[in-house]
Amino acid sequence: MEKSFELKKIVVCLDMTQMDESLIRFASYISKKMNADHILFVHIAPKMEMPEEIKKSYPGLFTPAEETLRQKMTATVEELFEAPNNCRTEQLVEEGKPSDSILKIAKERDIDLLVVGKKMGLKGEGILARKLAKVAHLSILMVPEVLPQLMDRILVPVDFSEDSLLALKQAIKIKETSEVPMNITCHHVYRLPSGWHSTGKSKEEFASIMKGHAEKDYQKFLKQLGPDHPQIPCIFTLEEENNAAQEIYQQAVKDRSDLIVLGSKGKTAAASALLGSTAERLAECDKNIPLLIAKDKTDNLSFLEALFKI
Repeated sequence: MEKSFELKKIVVCLDMTQMDESLIRFASYISKKMNADHILFVHIAPKMEMPEEIKKSYPGLFTPAEETLRQKMTATVEELFEAPNNCRTEQLVEEGKPSDSILKIAKERDIDLLVVGKKMGLKGEGILARKLAKVAHLSILMVPEVLPQLMDRILVPVDFSEDSLLALKQAIKIKETSEVPMNITCHHVYRLPSGWHSTGKSKEEFASIMKGHAEKDYQKFLKQLGPDHPQIPCIFTLEEENNAAQEIYQQAVKDRSDLIVLGSKGKTAAASALLGSTAERLAECDKNIPLLIAKDKTDNLSFLEALFKI
């Protein structure tokens, strides 16, 4: 499998809340599966604007607070995180705008994966996770508050695009490095063209035709993995309410999937640095299955750099 699917350098975004326990435990789990060699735990404290007189009068007002946060974070990490062999851990506390600071750190340190929390019941709106999912140039893993008991079933939604191939390769890489047997299932959501009524066929008949074509396209899709590609099963679902994200989540629940691995864009992608509608809906909805949005950080970074020069 290509080097680009090795998630060796990981940033775990902590916010010093109860959510951190789930993040740290899951980071320990995924870092062992990927044989990571560097885990950076990061907390970005909102920057406080203070009058110059206060700064001059109390020059040590801020630095001790950052050091206290770092010590607290270090103690929590040491308690909960079980590092893989030869894996270096680091804790970093900075002051600034969370999304900008995290993206800057990821670029400067050539990070492969961001791990962020996806809040449902806990305090917080989860805005940072959704924003990073949209604009980050690298893969991002969104972790729910309640972790799966055992991650051995992966669902990979595919539309036969390059991005869904990237997601499938990433899932295969996770399976290859796993110490426990894992099952990968692909899922294709197909829809009927708006003019199907004019064909003289019933909805069921035309849906069968569309499914047949999708099955053929899937076999062509798998061949892109190489001559010795694995035979990965695929489930085909007719989209009923123009909501592919909901169909994907329902299938994941039905299959008792422990992880969804999704490409960030589909066939209409201009650049996978920016999320497509299906990935965005899955990232924004309040669901309790971990979601890995796979991105090629090299391609996405070049796109972002070109964009920022315009």
